[in-house]
Formats: sequence, structure tokens, C-alpha cells
Amino acid sequence: MVAIAEADTIDDWRTRRTVHGCRVTAAGASSLPSVEIVRSFYQVIAESDWVRTPDPRDAPNEASLRFRRDGVDCLFNYYDSAMSLNTDAEMMVSDAVYVGRNEKLYNFLVLCMPAAPAAPRG
Repeated sequence: MVAIAEADTIDDWRTRRTVHGCRVTAAGASSLPSVEIVRSFYQVIAESDWVRTPDPRDAPNEASLRFRRDGVDCLFNYYDSAMSLNTDAEMMVSDAVYVGRNEKLYNFLVLCMPAAPAAPRG
């Protein structure tokens, strides 16, 4: 997997605030089905001392999950060639990945910001 980290300003709908944070754009290649890539990735995250963010308001059906570690909340988003951000970072990491025979390119977008409680619902 190849990744680029950049400073970013994030409109955090969970806290209803705009915060300074970072954006990590990553790409990899695999012959595994998407569901196995996502399951394995989140298993590694969970085994690396990341914990689910309280009241995460994430989108598990879209392979987007929010985790917290060391005072930082990160929303991890998996996507494949069906969706593209068309950013310079995405193009750079995607071009840097060797895609072998029977492999497909996949990407992760990770948005990280200081940990904060969610705004009240409603």
C-alpha cells in the first residue's frame, strides 16, 4: 500500500464543526474480494490499539468506520475503482501501486481530527 498524508480542514458533520486535521490517501492492489480487503484492514486497525469512536455515526454499509486513538478521531473510508476522488494525491498513490495479474486497485481515504464528543442528535 502507498499513502500520502496532507494537512486538511475537515467539515466534521459528527461534531458540527470545521476542524484542522489531516487527510491520508492510500492505494493498494489485491486479488481478494473487496469484502475481504475491508474486513482484514479493519481487523488490523482494531488490533493496533484503535477503538471505536463513541457514537461514531459512520456508514458500515459503505465501508466507512470511525476509530479513536491517542486523542485523534479518524474516519476510514474504503473504495475501489467504482468511485474516484480525482485528487492529485489519489492519482499519485494509485499510479505508484503495481497492479499484478488478476489484481484490482483499491483505495482508502482517512480523515483525522482531534477527538471530540459528537454533537447532540436532533
